[in-house]
Amino acid sequence: MQLEYAQVKKIIMLDTMSCFRRQRSFRWLAEEFEPLTLYSHEDGRRCPFFTEFLLAPQQSSRGRFYCGLYAGYDHARKEDWSEWVDWLFMKEQGVHALATVADLNGIQEIGVWLMLPYPPPGDYMYEQGKRPRRFNIQLHRLLALHDTIETVIERWSRFYARTPVRLRGFVWGRQGIPEADVEVVEMCNEWIASLGLERLWMANYRSNRVIEWRELHFSAIALFANYTGRSEYGKDWLYNTGKFAALNGMGIQVVNGRGVIYDPNHADLYLEMVKNISSREEEARSFTRFRIQRPLMCL
Repeated sequence: MQLEYAQVKKIIMLDTMSCFRRQRSFRWLAEEFEPLTLYSHEDGRRCPFFTEFLLAPQQSSRGRFYCGLYAGYDHARKEDWSEWVDWLFMKEQGVHALATVADLNGIQEIGVWLMLPYPPPGDYMYEQGKRPRRFNIQLHRLLALHDTIETVIERWSRFYARTPVRLRGFVWGRQGIPEADVEVVEMCNEWIASLGLERLWMANYRSNRVIEWRELHFSAIALFANYTGRSEYGKDWLYNTGKFAALNGMGIQVVNGRGVIYDPNHADLYLEMVKNISSREEEARSFTRFRIQRPLMCL
């Protein structure tokens, strides 16, 4: 059984805000979104390309990290989380620019997925003042997530309700889920589900609790194989990741990277793996509707 396009939700993941390591800023203007949302044929015809976007914050203007991979170095605090929320509603960039492209080109609907800032467990200060919050208290971690999500939803309804962009849901901000995160993830996901929104986990293959993604109240998961073509992970690791994802109703992250660790043919191998799995009847029945295209740009 060959999967039809309509059965598969293809999402492109984009880094946003600042990235001091790469010495650049990701504003995402309309002219940058247009080639991602519209495919131009040789005869001049254009048709929708990606219509689902996952926006992942990297660093704030202060250089603090939002993602779980680097949060232990210098984690984002309340003022940084607020800066991320403000970025989502700035004019002529980000979500606003995406809505503009959709409007100008007659695209009826574009889905947006937001990766949440990660509240690292431990003695990390989040908010100072008369009633300080620290991330060594689980309730404070939950409140940071709750208040931020609530603010995003409220502002989204004011800014984007009459535009083609639709808030699909939220993405957990760390690839693995250690014991200290389990309670926070479960409670946060249950609350997001009650709002009628999706909960996506971008997990590494063989991360802690990957097989328990449904019990953690995620609505979908997409695995990252860590395959680049020039690392300790070989082609077998890539194919095993794809087969594991297919057999367990998971999605797959399809990487298109640049830099010294990436073999020139690595993207073709990812696509070949997805094609092979999708063409196998028993495995295709389990293959989830989520695939993630990650245009990584590692130096």
